[in-house]
This record gives sequence, C-alpha cells and structure tokens, in this order.
Amino acid sequence: MAGGLGISGVKRNEVERITVNAGGGTFTISHGGETTGAIPFNATAGEVQVALESLTSIGPGNVVVKGGPGGQGGGTPYSVVFGGALAEKAITQLTTSHSSLIPSNTGAFLATVVVLVPGGALDLHRFILSLIEQKVKAELEFAEEHEQFVGAISRIEANVAKTPQVACLDPLSGPLPNPEEGITKDQTQPFPYYGEVTVG
Repeated sequence: MAGGLGISGVKRNEVERITVNAGGGTFTISHGGETTGAIPFNATAGEVQVALESLTSIGPGNVVVKGGPGGQGGGTPYSVVFGGALAEKAITQLTTSHSSLIPSNTGAFLATVVVLVPGGALDLHRFILSLIEQKVKAELEFAEEHEQFVGAISRIEANVAKTPQVACLDPLSGPLPNPEEGITKDQTQPFPYYGEVTVG
C-alpha cells in the first residue's frame, strides 16, 4: 500500500505499549514461546527491560523500555522499543498474563499490550490496523473495569499468540472464523479480524 503511494524503503522499529492497571501483585510477559518471571505491578522500566532481555527470542540489547510504573488507573504505560538485532523488523506481539495481579480500587487488574508503531517496512494497512486495535482494546479495558466482557482481552492476546505470522505480518490474510463453532467460542483467530464474512 505504501509503495502505491510512492513511499518505499522506509522502515521503523516496532513500538509496543504495556499498560498495567492494578493495586498490587505481579504480571508476566510472553514472547516466542517463553514467559518472563513474575514482574511487580509497579516495576520500573529498567526491571521490565531486564525481564524482556532474559527471553532468548529478544535477548540483551534488543529492546529499550521507558515509562512506567503500573498502578491504580493504569499508572504510566511502559513503552517497549525494539532495536539491535530486532531493529526495523515486524515483531510477534508481546502478550501478558494478569492472573496474579491484585485488583485496584475500581476492581481492575489488567496488563494489556497494543502495538503503537508496527515494525519493519512502512505498511499503511498495518499502521491503520494498529490504531483500530488500540481503540478497541481501550474500549474493552473500560468495559472490563465495569465487569463487562471480562476476559475478552486475554482471549484476544492468546489468539494473537497462536497465529503470530498472520497476526503480525499480514493481518488481512487471516482465516475466516469457523461458522460451525460460532463467534463466541475460542478460536485460533487473530485479532482484530479484517476480512469478509458472508451473512446468509
């Protein structure tokens, strides 16, 4: 798409945002089939960076974390910038587990990830899809804090992790949902889904 607009040869480092909204406890981050040790809900950016660098799929010197800490109401989000050997590449999105977080005063205990800047060659459809993903996840976070659609974000991230090539490199090539299973069941389906569904 970018090439069609006369924009080519432009590459970006992937930037992802992790938001932790909790009153205590720990969370973990997963990537490449590995999971970090427990990270305090209010960890410093340096602590999160060390945890990510401990994963062999990332490694030392290939990521810089800024921002933080997490806390009540989301605290200050962490900004994760991939570089080094992972510079200018499309990255399989990080996923999180918030099962060990302690709810905040509002009852929220979330640790969510969104892609702010897709890595690799400039691809406008990936950039636009990342903006849509940010908006949808923000809406789901708000809903979950009010006890609606509980667990939706974790299911979304789990499905993204199941299909990293589709979810991260070419979201538009994702398979159609299986109509026999219905849209409410857990499926190996990247999120967001951008395709065509024929309604009979």
